Amino acid sequence: MPLGDDSSMKRDELLKGVVVDPNVCGGKPCVRGTCIYIAIILDSLAEGLTHEEIIETYPSLNVEAIRSALAYAAELCREGFPNPLRMIQLNWEARWKGIPF
Repeated sequence: MPLGDDSSMKRDELLKGVVVDPNVCGGKPCVRGTCIYIAIILDSLAEGLTHEEIIETYPSLNVEAIRSALAYAAELCREGFPNPLRMIQLNWEARWKGIPF
């Protein structure tokens, strides 16, 4: 089911779980507060691993982090490339709310 106006807030909340910052993981998209690349999560899902298996392998992750990775991938597909200004805005909003990188 496509995301509508009611889901855009949830999508933005999920995207806050992704960090794209040159000072974190060399600028590669990763899960906030970890050094786990979004690509690792997406590769694991593509290989058929369940959420539980991914979390077992990477205990610092949770289901919300996996959903954040999927939301980020969806944003890439929707936009064709990440909107760096939007990601910077989300990262700054998270910093001001005290969410660690």
